[in-house]
Amino acid sequence: MGGTAIRVCARVRPTLKSSGEIDIPQRFGTQKSMSVRSLEFSLDWCFDASASQEDVFVHACKDSVTSVLEGYNAAILAYGQTGSGKTHTMFGPEGVIANFEASDVEEHGIVPRACALLFGSLAAGGSDVLVQASYLEVYNDKLNDLLSGERGLQMREGGAKGVTVDGLSSEMVSSADEVMDLLARGNARRVVAKMSMNPRSSRGHAIFTLYVREIRGAMGSEMNTKLHLVDLAGMESSKKSV
Repeated sequence: MGGTAIRVCARVRPTLKSSGEIDIPQRFGTQKSMSVRSLEFSLDWCFDASASQEDVFVHACKDSVTSVLEGYNAAILAYGQTGSGKTHTMFGPEGVIANFEASDVEEHGIVPRACALLFGSLAAGGSDVLVQASYLEVYNDKLNDLLSGERGLQMREGGAKGVTVDGLSSEMVSSADEVMDLLARGNARRVVAKMSMNPRSSRGHAIFTLYVREIRGAMGSEMNTKLHLVDLAGMESSKKSV
């Protein structure tokens, strides 16, 4: 990654015949374009309906998580129409969050896989590391803390810390299990609504952030990085939402 790359990928759900044919050709072991009706799009990677959760993580996200361990901040965002599978891609089926320990690893989405890679790499590194997590919802221009339940927080800009959210809580985490417990607690506070295309559509943007603070070497130099994992609100035409 080198801390500079921006990647844009697309994942296709099984489609109805009425939606038109979607073609994703393979060229030299890559899938970097798709044709939808008469339009062709070129992206960093295109996942067809047969792509596994592991495929998506490896091709779209693994390098971003690794770059956090190299001293770069990273963000992974899921964007698309409500019901298109954003939450499934980010987390997995409902059972992954509801009962993580008993869930099928093959169904784990980007967030649990990113956490497993992150904590596994930190454990093997031998340095002193602290990891904290926060969970913020942006809904109707309001900032809500999904961990503490506080609502209407204020954003500040300036100083060495840049943009911050006053009063946003964070908690220490040391494993993917602890992260998923926080997510389950926070998701229970997310604003959802019944839409014509999704009975439980997330109406606010959810930003889960892992703050990694690593003490390196005998001199005690610090590395501070952040990994933002973002599940954006479902997008739906008002005509289809009636």
